[in-house]
Amino acid sequence: MKNKIPEKLKQASLVKLVLTTFKILFLWFLAIFVLYLLMEILPGDAATNKVGKEGPEAVAALQQKMGLDRPLSERFFRWLRGFCLGDLGKSLLSGKNVADIIKTPLISSLSLALIVFAGLVFITIPLAVYSGYYKNTFSRLLTKTAVILSALPEFVLTVLAIMLLCMKLKLLPVLSVPGPGLTVWQNPVSMLMPSLCLWIICSVSMFRHLRVMIESYAKSSYVKEAFLAGLSKNRVLFVHLLPSALPGIAQIMASTVPYLLAGSMVVETLTSYPGMGYTLIQAVYSRETPIVMGIGSFLIVITIIFYTLADLLAGRSIREEEIV
Repeated sequence: MKNKIPEKLKQASLVKLVLTTFKILFLWFLAIFVLYLLMEILPGDAATNKVGKEGPEAVAALQQKMGLDRPLSERFFRWLRGFCLGDLGKSLLSGKNVADIIKTPLISSLSLALIVFAGLVFITIPLAVYSGYYKNTFSRLLTKTAVILSALPEFVLTVLAIMLLCMKLKLLPVLSVPGPGLTVWQNPVSMLMPSLCLWIICSVSMFRHLRVMIESYAKSSYVKEAFLAGLSKNRVLFVHLLPSALPGIAQIMASTVPYLLAGSMVVETLTSYPGMGYTLIQAVYSRETPIVMGIGSFLIVITIIFYTLADLLAGRSIREEEIV
């Protein structure tokens, strides 16, 4: 009888894994199809943008050459088949491989995300924990600042930061362009402004969620019992509260990653940073569907994976709270 129980648990875990995998694949397919459909709904296409001034006949000839005259379903599933085989296709305008086009912007965006993520771990999390656990003038100032900044749209926050740091104080360049033939790592200064703006955008949301969570843990019964046992406030924080809050912190961090990628679209466009967000906006403007799909598929995969991870961590956090 004892052997049957673990066997049932294994079967249940396997079924849950299969269902989760199917859910991820279905959501990815649905999101990819919607993205492709949205590109089709937009007025004009790559052929019109390239030879629109030469007349309808030139446009029709180029559409046929690009394969844009084929039915939508045929073009979508042809792209999907290529994607599954590791082929992202070619640019409609330049004829270059999409993988080669998005490689450098991908590295630039991942570099930016890595810097911002480090800032969230080493600056935002400690400040949020401090604000939620210690009640003093500084913690209240942090909370009020976060509330004020959260009321401002991402676009406004970025513009204000650029106006203050670049135009008023002249501490950083307005345009975050590394220079002709240079990568962002060959000119690290180009990453300062976008990483700072993106860190502020992500920190505002993350700070508020973390502060509320830590404040809730600080009011829990086991923390009160630790105080009654005569333990110091710092010992209670680092030995009892933080270890219990780690799953919740990890869950908030995981859910911040898609938000980080979404925020990069705004920041990269406003600062002209040569990342995926900037490249994506340019591709949409040029109606470069293969490039949009290449970048979009990557962003969608990352978003679904990290939101699924956040849900799993949230479930674990709830179970640990029930045990405590």
